[in-house]
Amino acid sequence: MDFPIVSHKKGLKVESVSPDAQGMLLVPGLLSLEESQAAIDFAESIGFTMQGSRGPAHGEAFREHGRVNVTDESAVQELWHCTGLAGALRNLHIDGMRPTGLNPNLRFYRYEKGQRFGKHIDESIDLGDGRHTRFTLLIYLSGQLHQGQQRRSAPDDVRGKGKQSKSSPSIKRGGHSRQPPPSQQPAEHASYAEPPAPSDSCAVQPLVGGETVFYGGPSGKQMVASVRPAPGLALLHLHGDNCLEHEAAAVHQGRKYVLRSDVVFEA
Repeated sequence: MDFPIVSHKKGLKVESVSPDAQGMLLVPGLLSLEESQAAIDFAESIGFTMQGSRGPAHGEAFREHGRVNVTDESAVQELWHCTGLAGALRNLHIDGMRPTGLNPNLRFYRYEKGQRFGKHIDESIDLGDGRHTRFTLLIYLSGQLHQGQQRRSAPDDVRGKGKQSKSSPSIKRGGHSRQPPPSQQPAEHASYAEPPAPSDSCAVQPLVGGETVFYGGPSGKQMVASVRPAPGLALLHLHGDNCLEHEAAAVHQGRKYVLRSDVVFEA
């Protein structure tokens, strides 16, 4: 099963999360409901493994969620150019650098009830040849519809196909390995096989919890922003030296799916 084909979005807008939230941007409707569902089905067809950590006692944030890694240059080209994201971010410059694409390491996350990712920061990645990642890109694939978003398909058309998970998250497509090289993949701990998701892995669902919450202020402990997942909504935030501590809050109801990459900058 190949990465889903995505369509160009006319009038794609970049919005600030809030006036007080610097370096945090929202792009509503980067993926359609159908594309969000297709991305969920694609990840489920590969099969999730559990992503854990050694915990705060070892200097690592608490982490518990399913994960799939995919390295696919053609897929990120589609996400960057075909959706219109490249054009929407064309005026985003940092230290004389401009955005030129996405990290080919795509990461799919699946959060079940009770699962979360504790407070942490995202590191910048040196991809060589003067290319560095400066923004995290999170595309929410599931949740409740946000304001102004409409369901265009009948419920049966926006529903997971319930594909059985496979034991390994590594497959081939067009000669590209689905397993990212070490330089593009954060260190992992406590990975083990996770049971497949039930057949109702829907993009549109009554998800409760799972917000991405940012902290700052003089103490670094004040909540400065909270973003609620919605299918197709993209969140971008600065990472590396300018990354605010943030967390993926625990899911209380439903199942949260996220597609993660990074925006690459170069001079």
